[in-house]
Amino acid sequence: MGVAAKRIDVVEDIVPIGHFKTHASEHIRNIHRTGRPMIITQNGRAAAVVLTPDEFEELGYRAFARAKIEAGIESAEKGPTLSAAEVEANVIAKIRRFAAKHQAAAPQAASPERRPTAAAAGSKSKAPRKKK
Repeated sequence: MGVAAKRIDVVEDIVPIGHFKTHASEHIRNIHRTGRPMIITQNGRAAAVVLTPDEFEELGYRAFARAKIEAGIESAEKGPTLSAAEVEANVIAKIRRFAAKHQAAAPQAASPERRPTAAAAGSKSKAPRKKK
């Protein structure tokens, strides 16, 4: 997500709703060309902001990341924290439990020693016999 917020140009990026309605496609092209959002006014006040889809997605990502960071800081301030060694030990233990659980559940393939041979299965070998 590398969309950088650009400064709004007060002259070009603030437009009355009537002008936006009559020139919508031109304004949308400008939004994509400049990368700046456009503020639509109604009765002299900001009524809407038009963004490119990438800018809108970036805003959502930033809000998500900010909320996660704030939750992490709050959690660290409230309760006990773990050292790097404790976190590493917990992760390794979880990986081992996961591996043991899934290894036990996986079907075991017959080992080469336990596979039936052609003779043991009752079929005759097709190899030519040596003459005496």
